[in-house]
Amino acid sequence: MHPGEGSKLKSMSKVELQLKINNVRFVLVQVILTNGGHFCGITSIGGTYLLYDGMFSGNKLRWISPTTKFESLGDYHVNSLWYRRCFGNEDALEQTEDHEQDYERPCKKQNTNSNPNSNITNIENSYDVFKSKASSTPTKQKKTKRYTMGVSIQQVKARGPQPSCQYCHDLIKRGEWHTVKRSKPEGKKWDTSVHYHFMHFRYLSFEEQRQLVTIVSRSDFVDDNIKQQLSHDIKNILSRSGP
Repeated sequence: MHPGEGSKLKSMSKVELQLKINNVRFVLVQVILTNGGHFCGITSIGGTYLLYDGMFSGNKLRWISPTTKFESLGDYHVNSLWYRRCFGNEDALEQTEDHEQDYERPCKKQNTNSNPNSNITNIENSYDVFKSKASSTPTKQKKTKRYTMGVSIQQVKARGPQPSCQYCHDLIKRGEWHTVKRSKPEGKKWDTSVHYHFMHFRYLSFEEQRQLVTIVSRSDFVDDNIKQQLSHDIKNILSRSGP
């Protein structure tokens, strides 16, 4: 809609209920109104018009006449028109006969069922019901990945920071499994971690070296040759150091 065209549409009687573009039919679904600071909508239902205005002090849902001036509803004018496409032999909605005495009524008078909570009367409360259900349904919290404190093994990711070995200071290759030592210094809020090539374990304590041999020997990802070499070297060091 071009600027200014909305001001020409004063009421629903001025709005086209159907459009035909290149032999394709479209039917009006809703008219969006605005007063510059607030929006409301009029839904076309079988040639009748249901207004919803969340800021209205009375019935937020009410039927309006085709001749009701938009400006009388709260100084509104048309902001946009929403049409949907009709497919195949689907019939577009037809204008029904006007009954002026039935318009400007709250939507609950449209209800023909003896149950006051059925049909269209429930539209106004549906959002509150949805909010209530949503608030009572427990949401699954995303778990934060927690790394093991002490000695563990880890593979360098294909992207992101590339760690360097604390012993030789060379970068550890991407995709390579290696040793990680995590600790939380006293008085510090965050954990710290240092990385080592498997064979550069000499900065680890004897107890940490024993843990590393156990972890690597049980891993399905570490090459068997590395397992054997690492186990051999650490056991030699531990045997010389005593129990």
